[in-house]
Amino acid sequence: MTTIDATYAVFSDQYRSELQQETIEFDSVPPFGVILEAETTVISAGTELAIYSATAPGVRTPGSWNAYPWRPGYGLVGRVLETGSSVSRVQSGDRVFCFGKHASHQIYDMSSSKPMVAIYKIPEDIPAVQLAMLRMALVAVHAPLLTTCRPGETAAVFGLGAVGNLAAQLYRQAGLRVIGLDPVKQRCDAAREAGLDWVLDVPPEQQVKAIHDLTGGHGADVTVEAVGHSAVVQNCVTACADKGQVILLGSPRVPYEGNLTQAFRDIHMRWLTMRGALEWRLPPYAGFGIPESVEGNLQRLLLALQTGQLNLDAVISHIISPQDIGKAYDGLLNHKEDYLGVIVDWRNEHQGVEQ
Repeated sequence: MTTIDATYAVFSDQYRSELQQETIEFDSVPPFGVILEAETTVISAGTELAIYSATAPGVRTPGSWNAYPWRPGYGLVGRVLETGSSVSRVQSGDRVFCFGKHASHQIYDMSSSKPMVAIYKIPEDIPAVQLAMLRMALVAVHAPLLTTCRPGETAAVFGLGAVGNLAAQLYRQAGLRVIGLDPVKQRCDAAREAGLDWVLDVPPEQQVKAIHDLTGGHGADVTVEAVGHSAVVQNCVTACADKGQVILLGSPRVPYEGNLTQAFRDIHMRWLTMRGALEWRLPPYAGFGIPESVEGNLQRLLLALQTGQLNLDAVISHIISPQDIGKAYDGLLNHKEDYLGVIVDWRNEHQGVEQ
């Protein structure tokens, strides 16, 4: 029997991340399963961090999709070692991108038609670190995708973490004047490194005024919430120009008390349009009669990366070994001035295959 030893990350409880081991048997791969060997994975400062810190609902509910103990993961670049009998999109030896777990090896389950279990073949000549960070661009691309805008209009992106930074780059690529805002100076510096012209490192309570000052009182034609906090949504509404658009790119999780009537009145009186931009509403694969898909977005982002229109290096602050993954979660949560985008490099964790 052919087996391989695997190392994987797990959240055993709130603020507790550890590495564990398991043995994967090649003969037991299910029909829609794929055995993957990881090159790199990327840590999400949104979904994963919310589960790590127990701010996401469900972590203490047995049977919930994210109940402790939970295996984290967000995006993976790696190699196919084996496929099940019903897998046709990839074959052994293919280099792939998918939404796998943080693990040196794993059985990736493709039995669902949902986009989060899709898998895509990717070029051999692009560095694995950049390809893993492309996962965050796949989140960010939904903001401009759902925005109706014209070149020369103004987009203000609230929050310059990895997703916000990349969303700002994509709006700029589309021809908009982009304003990036974040209270953390180092994240603003990374946005400037990525090529943004207007970056405001001001505290949240000063951000609306700063946008109105910069736009001559007009406000931004598009405002983007890229943090995942309801208070930032309020700032987006107030900073938006009349007849403008508010795009909710982040997923709010923490309870927040505020004056909903004032916010709704603002939207109503000033003809604002508010759009949710959760990434999982698109089909996984491109095809005839399918105008937008995860696969189509990935191909466009790969082209932008290859032609120098997308700067992924600007949002990579750390490349770590698996042993430092717990430190990375703590850093993303508590040291935002140092941690921006974290890539886990698994290439030294591979164990030999035993027959």
